[in-house]
Amino acid sequence: MRQFTIEDLRAIIEECLGGEDTAAVTEATLHDRFDDLGFDSLALYEIVTRIQDGLHVTIPDEAVDRLRTPAEVLEYVNGRLAGV
Repeated sequence: MRQFTIEDLRAIIEECLGGEDTAAVTEATLHDRFDDLGFDSLALYEIVTRIQDGLHVTIPDEAVDRLRTPAEVLEYVNGRLAGV
């Protein structure tokens, strides 16, 4: 089974938003809210769209609204990849 890692998330953020934003997501900030890291809801939706397209997982809008930290995104995506 493939695992979605922080490095994968950082690569997607860089593709979507550029290198400066990638620096905000680290092991130390995994549990910080996206809005505290400087990401608005539009940025999060763009990141989620890239995840869906690249990994062929579905993340409903209701779920996106509940994903408030990088750790929550990693947990959700890995759950979807595992078929949970």
